[in-house]
Amino acid sequence: MDLTFKGIPQPIRLIDSGHLVPLMRKIVMSWPFVVGESDPATQPIIVVRGKVSGSYWIEAPWLDEPIVEETDVCTVCSLIIDLVRAWFDAHPAVLCMHCGAVEFAGRLVVFPSTNRSGKSTLIARLAAEGVAVHADDLLPLTQDDEGMSLGISPRLRLPLPENAGVTLTRFVMENQGAADQRYKYLELAAPLLAPFGKRNPIGAFVLLERQMRTAAELLPAPRGFGLQHIVRQNFVRQGSAVAMFARLRALIEVRPCYRLIYSDLDEAVDILKTSFAAPASVAFAPSVAAASVVSKPTDVGGATGTALRPAMDRTSYCRNPDALVEILDGESFLVLGDQDAIFYLNPIAGAIWRMLAEPLSEAQAAMLVSAAFPDLDRQGVRRDIRILFKEMSARKLILSAPHEPPAKTTQL
Repeated sequence: MDLTFKGIPQPIRLIDSGHLVPLMRKIVMSWPFVVGESDPATQPIIVVRGKVSGSYWIEAPWLDEPIVEETDVCTVCSLIIDLVRAWFDAHPAVLCMHCGAVEFAGRLVVFPSTNRSGKSTLIARLAAEGVAVHADDLLPLTQDDEGMSLGISPRLRLPLPENAGVTLTRFVMENQGAADQRYKYLELAAPLLAPFGKRNPIGAFVLLERQMRTAAELLPAPRGFGLQHIVRQNFVRQGSAVAMFARLRALIEVRPCYRLIYSDLDEAVDILKTSFAAPASVAFAPSVAAASVVSKPTDVGGATGTALRPAMDRTSYCRNPDALVEILDGESFLVLGDQDAIFYLNPIAGAIWRMLAEPLSEAQAAMLVSAAFPDLDRQGVRRDIRILFKEMSARKLILSAPHEPPAKTTQL
């Protein structure tokens, strides 16, 4: 059996797993697809093999080995992730953001994914208030910088948190869809779930910080801090890092970015509704000007201790001239076009990068940092500098200098 989804030229082939189709229809109910007989002459983009050795196997060109799932729900969950990947491969001009998104006053408030921040639970709680869900996990960003809904139902991890509250618990019970021991989908229809293809402009970014016993606060966040989160959440990317960085930088430079610190879901929902529900809300006001930022985001610097040789490398290094530095609100990023990669520099790494305008060795860098910050543990400084240089050299951000330099006197 073949499933041909709108926007994906090649079919998804189900082998001994056609019984998953009704479940697919419930979870991606507004994403049009056609069910037909398999054509041996047509190469599928994804193959699902039913109950191979008691398990489902999912195969796709971008997978090094098949994904193995045990239950129908987990199989469909993994299949949807690969389905989205196939859609993005067919639309290379569209960026994919790993985030949640809901609609307030015609604009999208985007929650970039962060570990254990409660994103999906918060989005479900917002849906309980009648707020339309555009994305629970993956959001296409069009060339016009609009977020596009894929019409995928929100999914909650089980069990629900102990502090889920009465409103969310009741809403989940009234709208429960497919579930197993790990996950439960919500069965939502329009207007609570935006249909496939619906586009809305991005209104604001909100970074979630769930804490214990903390009153909910919505605080302005530096755009450089927000950009770190956004570039880290690029799920599928085609094209150059330079082009992608330019798009994301332009996106966040004119849109506000916030931190939502919270512990109580109901308080978090109240503050979001108060801040964004009105069309003329000042929370949607454009950001004040600033500078720049970067795509396979990697935090360069700030690594913690690994046992390395005690003697510091006295080889002198200099910047790779092909690395472009971008700075936004004091946060530094490097874009390396030939590697098609983007790197984030923490404050110490950024200072070292500025010193590397002239040839510099590990030993010289450690001496300068220790002199500038005499309260820091010298052994710790030497260790961190050693790791930093090793990382930057491995990623071709710095290159061996052709000659040993004279003693440096550069100040931080």
